[in-house]
Amino acid sequence: MILRNHGLLAVGRSIPEAFNQIYFLERACQAQVQALAGGTRLRYPSPEVCELAARQSDAEIDQQLDVLAWSAALTLVADQAEADRQ
Repeated sequence: MILRNHGLLAVGRSIPEAFNQIYFLERACQAQVQALAGGTRLRYPSPEVCELAARQSDAEIDQQLDVLAWSAALTLVADQAEADRQ
């Protein structure tokens, strides 16, 4: 969800899933801003391509790739915290 003047909001059945959703929502917003900054007419994917992308995203969650991404993010945070303490 995009909240006007308040940022982004995402939910999931678990923290890793919600993290994955907000990460890719933010990346999509960044891509759209960059595309619009180009000043040319945008070309949008067909509904079939959009459906395929949605199915692929669902498959990643089914395979628990979001759990791997969440674990990696926690490791990065822990490593940075350790580096800051030194």
